[in-house]
Amino acid sequence: MPIRIIICIVFLLSMRMYASGQIVIPRKDTTLLSIPVPLLLLRDSTAHSKDTLSIRRLLSKSRRKDSVKTQLFNIPNRPAFLQFRGGYAGYIFNYRSVLDTPYAEKNIAQHQVVSTLNFTIKGMIPIRVNSFIRRSNSAIFRDITDIQVAFDAAAYRNQLAARVRDRMLQQAPAPDSLAKRLYGLRQSQLKSLGNWLQDPLTKQKLIEANEIVRVPKVTYNMQLSDSVNQRRSDSLRKEAALLLELYTKNQERYEQLTHEKDSLKGIYDSSIGKIHKYRQLVSGSFTNPGGYDQWKQPLQEYAPGAGQLPAGERWLLGVRNFGIGRNTINTSELTAKNLSINGVHFEYNSWYYLGLTAGLVDYRFLDLTVHRIRQPKQYMYMVRAGLGRLEKNYFIVTLFGGQKQLLTSVNSAGISPVVRMTGLSTEAKWQLERNTFFVAEAAQSFSPALPGSDSKPGWDLSDKSNKALSLKFSSWIPASSSRIEAQYKFTGANFQSFNSFQTLSQLKSWYVKAEQHFFHRQLKLTASLRTNDFSNPYIVQNYKSNTVFKSLGLAFHKRGLPIITAGYMPMSQLTMVGTQLAESRFQTFNAGVSHFYRLGQRQAATNIVYTKFFNSSADSGFIYYNSANLYLGQSIFFRDFTATVALSHSKSTGYQYDVLDGNVEVPLAKFASIGLGAKLHRLNQSMAGVGGFVRGNFALGPRDKLYFQVEKGYLPGSGTAARLAPNVIGTVQYMKTFR
Repeated sequence: MPIRIIICIVFLLSMRMYASGQIVIPRKDTTLLSIPVPLLLLRDSTAHSKDTLSIRRLLSKSRRKDSVKTQLFNIPNRPAFLQFRGGYAGYIFNYRSVLDTPYAEKNIAQHQVVSTLNFTIKGMIPIRVNSFIRRSNSAIFRDITDIQVAFDAAAYRNQLAARVRDRMLQQAPAPDSLAKRLYGLRQSQLKSLGNWLQDPLTKQKLIEANEIVRVPKVTYNMQLSDSVNQRRSDSLRKEAALLLELYTKNQERYEQLTHEKDSLKGIYDSSIGKIHKYRQLVSGSFTNPGGYDQWKQPLQEYAPGAGQLPAGERWLLGVRNFGIGRNTINTSELTAKNLSINGVHFEYNSWYYLGLTAGLVDYRFLDLTVHRIRQPKQYMYMVRAGLGRLEKNYFIVTLFGGQKQLLTSVNSAGISPVVRMTGLSTEAKWQLERNTFFVAEAAQSFSPALPGSDSKPGWDLSDKSNKALSLKFSSWIPASSSRIEAQYKFTGANFQSFNSFQTLSQLKSWYVKAEQHFFHRQLKLTASLRTNDFSNPYIVQNYKSNTVFKSLGLAFHKRGLPIITAGYMPMSQLTMVGTQLAESRFQTFNAGVSHFYRLGQRQAATNIVYTKFFNSSADSGFIYYNSANLYLGQSIFFRDFTATVALSHSKSTGYQYDVLDGNVEVPLAKFASIGLGAKLHRLNQSMAGVGGFVRGNFALGPRDKLYFQVEKGYLPGSGTAARLAPNVIGTVQYMKTFR
């Protein structure tokens, strides 16, 4: 309240000063030379409030203090320690009567249960609980039970951004209401003053006043006496002089009021502009501590103190990953890549980087090859520390170690041998410009002597066979819509880490990839070249292998025209054992056309895909070598159903396989549909088999969905005599969503 009293005192004093500077004219006389003069125009234009800005500052401080008091007393209720925030859970059943793989099994049933449940701790920390359970009657697929509890970094950033945004919108600067009121007052004064100054009657009276002042006896009336005329002339001359003085001063005041009006309008418009700019900045987003600092800095200009975060919330903003249970690890080229562990994984990055990983290693993709081998435990630990941000420049040192399977042989007990190792890696990234960066990494591993090698245990830094090097370059040029990537990698024969399986083999590999857009990004060309060079110095025979991968791709996409894609990938491998050199070739060409268009009153879609393999039986364990495949599909979307006809043609030196497919998709209700189809299979233009399928998709409620499909078909059988092997496939999926 003292502030409001001060405001009133300042306002009264300013009004007092305003009134004290008026031109002295009898209040009863509001006319000059018989024309009305508004009282407003009789005031001195310089007599205004001398501290309007001070009043505005006091009002602004009062509003801010009231806002702070409101925030202090507006204490939210404490949330529960653990709150459920929705998710989903599902069950999937798969059945295959025959496996179309090199592993021969029949009547395989597989059950899978998957779920993702979201929780929030103390209303602030979001966590995600993922689970995956697999059970099957297969002898080559193992049963799996995976559970992961992970900090949901993306959800936390979104949640934090929304909370900060709401808080800052409450602290948004208000429009300058005082400037608005003063601006309206000046507009009203200008209108009244302008009307009087431009009034024709005022102009006429100004002419008369000039004559009265300058021409003697112009006001004399011959019917009156000289003394009366003299008194009357003196009175009119004073009144005329006052009118001329008043007109001159009010012309000056009109200019001053115009300037004040423009200034007040500028102040008010500036306050509105600041509000709009503030709201635009608030509507922005941040995904990391660095982005938060850049985002918060310009806000301070419009609302000092806005967007401030407690230290704990700012620290959590830098957590990139934190998981307990099954985790996928991708740290660097020479330490751990595409790795699955059951343990703990943590990554933090603000102005510094810290990573901790430890757990049991599970090379999931080797299920089929290692299931029958008694597997020793594989484990790893890794500590990473450095400076800088992963999105920009950084320098990171990594210490890793653990136990790893060699997967080269088994001992007398049927157990695959293992190697214990430790290693050190240093990695640096230079962000040359916004879209161009260079990454270099060097590593050294220290492991016991491997079987068949001449390596010795210990930390021998001079041993080149224990070293590795990786160089990577990437650049995107927006002006020409070009992208270039290149990488070189070297690993010594004794180097061991958790990103590769080569044992006793020296590896040199490099690749170059280029991407170019044309015609306003409607045409994209992609080309790449990759080579891998293996050599093993620890066997009696001279062994070397060199593989070269090449690829060329094209994609054309323009609105209203068909989408066209094409790709060519030739591969060659040279292998030298002793003095014998062998070469293997494998080439693939594929092209596709997809078009969505109107056919009369209906929508239609056409798809054409052609694939050609160039290889020999020595390069493949399947019967599909050196084959050509053509797929034609046509769909028409009617009001009550969708009809599709498709033809698949495959041909090689050993077989010709054709499949004619016709199906109809019928929506039964708003949340249900069913599909029926028949397939005609023909092998080598003689043997034929008729199959079919049925599938359904149902929404059992707003949160429950059921999908099933049963199909009977045929596969080209292997062996000396060509035959059609019957195959039955079944799938049932049930998904439930929680909110």
